[in-house]
Amino acid sequence: MPPKKNVKKAENTAVVEPVKKTTKPKEFIKKPGSTGANLNSNPKYYLVIDCPVEGESINHTHYTIRIGAPLSLCHENNWVEIAIDNGNWTPCRMAAGYFWFDWSNYPVMEHKIVARIRDTQGNTLIKSEVRKCKSTR
Repeated sequence: MPPKKNVKKAENTAVVEPVKKTTKPKEFIKKPGSTGANLNSNPKYYLVIDCPVEGESINHTHYTIRIGAPLSLCHENNWVEIAIDNGNWTPCRMAAGYFWFDWSNYPVMEHKIVARIRDTQGNTLIKSEVRKCKSTR
């Protein structure tokens, strides 16, 4: 059996060389399998609601929503906002490479959450797909 690629034999031992991979930063590729939708039809950017996951049941009095967004689009002139149940758009805070929204005082029912990145002119640059969850407390 011939030796595998990237493996060199040296006197009864195998030396494995690391396989070189070329990867692009996350903000330049669409996240595989994500639920992020892109309004500007540019597949290199994504915006996804990480938590809650689709269909999650929330049984606490408060919940922190986490949003993954391309940091290259989020700066002092653009910001991430969230709308719950077709309500007003509310800014999210940034920490640890994600955007967060602290949610409380929500009624027991199914909820629809959507996020967007907006510029100073009010244009939506990217919008996530709607995420559904249910509060059961």
